[in-house]
Amino acid sequence: MELHVQKNNHEESPEPLILEPTTIASLQTLVKKGEWVAGISLGEDLESYLVWALKRLIDKPKFFSGSLALKFAYAQETVCDKKYLQEVGDTSLLLTGLFPERSHHLGVDASFFSVIGRTAFDNASQCCRRYGQKDLATWYQEARDGFIPMADVLLAAHKEPPVTPLHALELWKETGSIFSRNLFKQKVLNGDNFLATGTIQRQ
Repeated sequence: MELHVQKNNHEESPEPLILEPTTIASLQTLVKKGEWVAGISLGEDLESYLVWALKRLIDKPKFFSGSLALKFAYAQETVCDKKYLQEVGDTSLLLTGLFPERSHHLGVDASFFSVIGRTAFDNASQCCRRYGQKDLATWYQEARDGFIPMADVLLAAHKEPPVTPLHALELWKETGSIFSRNLFKQKVLNGDNFLATGTIQRQ
């Protein structure tokens, strides 16, 4: 199964991911494929969560609507809105793994979405602890700690990950992404243009 991504003219609001057929089974297969390519084992809990996040992306056409930075700022100012913080975390996760080129289009660091996402999950965890919800707090912390591996799995699920060698290098150095490290080395060995943006160009 391949990823088919449609984009509109607004770089901040990518069109939803289209998967055929759009079933839970196909999403599970997608995640398993990403794990195999990336050499990562997420474990049952994170696998299930990633499938659920992808299902939300398919079911909710406006998933990426609005500014993520503004959403995060609002979530910071709102007293422990765990649902909103989780939405920010999920959006950041999918952008990091499925649409990594968005950071280039927005003129921000390659780690921009991952920093926001992990911080959102961490804040949600702290909110839960503050109100004695220890189990939920532990889960949000697991989501924070598993953010980069989950994003790596999504990135690896692409037939051709949409990142340049420079972007892969930045993701590796700024987030510790093992898959981005391996991808960077592979692209350099293949002779990809280090500074090329958009479609990878061969020298």
